[in-house]
Amino acid sequence: MINPEFVSQYWEVENTGWSGGISWFTCEINKYEPRHFKLEEMAMEYVSRKKLEFNDENMLWRIISVTVTGYEDGNSIVKKWKQV
Repeated sequence: MINPEFVSQYWEVENTGWSGGISWFTCEINKYEPRHFKLEEMAMEYVSRKKLEFNDENMLWRIISVTVTGYEDGNSIVKKWKQV
């Protein structure tokens, strides 16, 4: 097996907005840049703050662990999520 040149891990947050649970939307810093968190706890704190701010019981939230492994011939990206 080829050893990776780098491995990076971070967390993202998504919510359903006002779609009633049909669609998931990445929480962003701006239109082109998703919000990344270094630690799971930081992502959870963000969700807790936003749940209070939006105060919408129908809006669902999830945090996503993202692992990027870089190889000479390209990157492998693995995303695992859990609803919070």
